[in-house]
Amino acid sequence: MVKDTMPIVSVIIPTYNSANYIEETVQSVFAQIYTDYEVIVINDGSTDHTLDILEKYKDRLTVLTKSNGGPASARNEGIRESNGQFIAFLDADDIWKPNKLELQVAFMQQNRDIGYCYANAECFSVTKDGNRVHRRDLICSISGMVFREQFWSNFIVNSTVMVRRTCLDEIGLLDESKKLIGAEDYDLWLRLNRKFALGNIAVILAEYRLREDSLVGESYEKAFHKHVFIYNKFYSQYKDTQERVSLTHNQAIGDLHLRYAYKNFISSQYYLAINKAVFSIRYTPIRGAVATCLYALRIRQKRIWRKLITNFDLWHQISGETW
Repeated sequence: MVKDTMPIVSVIIPTYNSANYIEETVQSVFAQIYTDYEVIVINDGSTDHTLDILEKYKDRLTVLTKSNGGPASARNEGIRESNGQFIAFLDADDIWKPNKLELQVAFMQQNRDIGYCYANAECFSVTKDGNRVHRRDLICSISGMVFREQFWSNFIVNSTVMVRRTCLDEIGLLDESKKLIGAEDYDLWLRLNRKFALGNIAVILAEYRLREDSLVGESYEKAFHKHVFIYNKFYSQYKDTQERVSLTHNQAIGDLHLRYAYKNFISSQYYLAINKAVFSIRYTPIRGAVATCLYALRIRQKRIWRKLITNFDLWHQISGETW
C-alpha cells in the first residue's frame, strides 16, 4: 500500500496485457496479513484495459507506465522506484497466500546471513468455462550456497522470492538482454547465489498460474536456447564457474543437450531428441554416443532411462521425475 514512511517490503509486479488476471493478483497482495509494504505495478506497454483495472486501486498502489521492453526492464524500473528493505517479486498472473509476506519478512529478519529466499508453490490452470484445476505442487528444499544446484536447474518460482535490497545493490539488477526474456529470473538467482546464501521456506506461499498461451509459447526449444545462453554467459564472465559446478564448459553444454534431448524424447519429439544427442557428442562423446543409440532405437522403458539419466550430475536432486 502507498505510505508516507519507508516500507519494509516493496512488491514489484510487471504487467503486459494482463487485464484478465491483474485484479486477482493485486487483491492477493492487499489480502496479506503483513501490511508494511508498498505495491509498484509496472505497465510494460499494455494495449488492453490493464490500466483501467489498476485505476480502481490508485490509492493503494503506484503504477509506472513505460514502453514495452520485457519483464526484466519492467522489474528494474520498479526496483529503482522502490523504497523497501526487501524486494518481493510477483508475476501479474500469479497469486499470493495471505501469510506470504508475514512468513518471509520474519524469516529474513531472523536469518541475517540469507540474501534471498523462496518458498513452495502450487500450479493451477483455469478451464475455458472458468473452473479452476489444481495441477501439481512445486516442492523444493534446496538452500544455502547452492550455485551448483541452481546452475543445473531453475527450481525457484519467481513469485515466491524475496531478496534484500542490499544484495541487489551489490550485484546489480536484472539482465535486460532480449535473449534472456523468460529466463531473466534464473540469471538473477545464479548471480545472487555466487555471493549470498539462499533460504527456503517449506510452505506453499504462492499459486502459479499455468496459462495456455504462455505454456505453448515457452517451448522446450526456447527454454533450451536460453539455458545455453546462460551457461555461455557464466563460463565467459565468471572464471570460477568451472570450479563451482565441477564441470568444464564443454561438459556442461554436453549434459544440457542430453537433458533437453531427454525432454524431447519423452514428448515424442524424436527428431529433436536425436539431433541434440548427436550434437552432444562433440562435448561429451561417450554419453552422447550412447544416448544417440538409445534415441535412435526409441527405447522407452523407464528403467533404462533411469540408468542413463541418473548419471547426469545432480539430476536426481532437481528433476522431480518419478519412474
